Amino acid sequence: EKPMIPPVFVLGLPRTGTTFLHHLLSLDTKCRCPKTYELYDVVPRYPDDPIRDKKSRVKYVSEGISMLKSIVPHIDAIHEIGAEEPEECLVSMAMDLPLLFGTMPAYMEQKALL
Repeated sequence: EKPMIPPVFVLGLPRTGTTFLHHLLSLDTKCRCPKTYELYDVVPRYPDDPIRDKKSRVKYVSEGISMLKSIVPHIDAIHEIGAEEPEECLVSMAMDLPLLFGTMPAYMEQKALL
């Protein structure tokens, strides 16, 4: 048995450097960060064949990313994205937490008051 290392959670408000810190932590070979394809396409398609499963899921997510980049060509300047790149959990929570973007105008109004 291998001892479990406690997870590290990166939390913060938008535009505060959390993505940079997340990517920095992902460079450590002792860390394991979720990949975009794992967060976006969470259910294995071929549970008995991990190689085929990964290939299928990466292809599916890559196609979606290509479509996104055709619509928003400057997305990489805002947020580097790739199917096999480390990604924050916002991708997996996007459908469950739509309030995050709904509250952004209120956050910006509060920030303007400071």
